[in-house]
Amino acid sequence: MRQGFLAGLMAPLLLIGCDDEFNYNTAHGEAVDGEGIDAVIAVMEGNCVACHGAVGASAGLDLASDLCGTVLDGRLVIEGDSDGSVLFQRIVDTSAPMPPGGMMDESNIEIVRDWIDQGADCSAGEPAGDTGDSGVATGADLYGTRCAACHGDSGQGVSAPAMGAIVPGYDQAGLERVIIEGVGTMPAIGVTVDEAQRVAEYVLDTWGG
Repeated sequence: MRQGFLAGLMAPLLLIGCDDEFNYNTAHGEAVDGEGIDAVIAVMEGNCVACHGAVGASAGLDLASDLCGTVLDGRLVIEGDSDGSVLFQRIVDTSAPMPPGGMMDESNIEIVRDWIDQGADCSAGEPAGDTGDSGVATGADLYGTRCAACHGDSGQGVSAPAMGAIVPGYDQAGLERVIIEGVGTMPAIGVTVDEAQRVAEYVLDTWGG
């Protein structure tokens, strides 16, 4: 019974991913340090929320706004059982991994595995990333968690174009629109309007020419 249920659930989840025309190669993203829900959130931010963010979440799966509320439903994550959890099955599925560009760093996979096997505790969860003295994530930090996996930590381009090749063609308003709505094969990156403003200001200052 349980195997049949999970098989039925896996079928639609195999369709979850970014636009097939765009190679979101986040397999070589930075390894996350730490453990528990904070580290899991950082893993998801670096590898998953570019597609599964709050705005325009691919297949309706939002892993940015409320990770635990989304996955802890007895289906995507089964507390204490990573092998039986669909979320983890997708991460380690070599034929159709999440993210679609390739397998994540092994240490990131272990962070997710250990979190699930140890009971998927969400009680210590805090927003990942450096928020500075004000408690508000900077544009640089948001770029690192939402954009760098595809555009590169230094904007050099990974699976998406180098920032120096595309940013000079935009003004502040245009960049904010792309960040919020997406453009072409780039999806919305799952940030608020205020966060989009900070990201746009950062990339303009850094790569605007």
